[in-house]
Amino acid sequence: MRRYNRKSRVKDIDSFIEKQLKQRDDDTDHENEEIVLENQDIEINNDAIEEDTIKENKIIVCFYFYSKKVFGVIFKIGEWVVKISGIYLLWIALHFFASQFYIELCVPKTIYGFLVSPFLMATPHCQALRWIVYNGASAINNMWIVMGTWFCSQIMFYTNFINGNST
Repeated sequence: MRRYNRKSRVKDIDSFIEKQLKQRDDDTDHENEEIVLENQDIEINNDAIEEDTIKENKIIVCFYFYSKKVFGVIFKIGEWVVKISGIYLLWIALHFFASQFYIELCVPKTIYGFLVSPFLMATPHCQALRWIVYNGASAINNMWIVMGTWFCSQIMFYTNFINGNST
């Protein structure tokens, strides 16, 4: 299966739009010819029709290129959000699995586990799991603070915008 990168998809879209515009022009020309043939006695101003068609095509092309730029920005922002949320999800997964492994490997749920837990906690794998649990919790905590701060700033911005204060 061939994977397309974004540039090849954009080229495909560009060629598709060009084909659609050409087909639309051809269809418009055929319709105009049919109208002229049906209404031989009525004079039709072909220049006005061509100007209208050119205006419509310009609008379509302008809309296409504007939307192409807008979607390009949206895709860049989406990639950025995926990367950031990926880091967040990675820390959540690490914290969860390290907590589960720490309970199984370093603090068994038996009387024997209770007796050997002081010796097991000094082992390298238990120290590493404890480090992941501690730092994972800290990273998740900090991410909640960042998201809460951003959310509050958005509320304040839109509240000021609605009330007419643009400071």
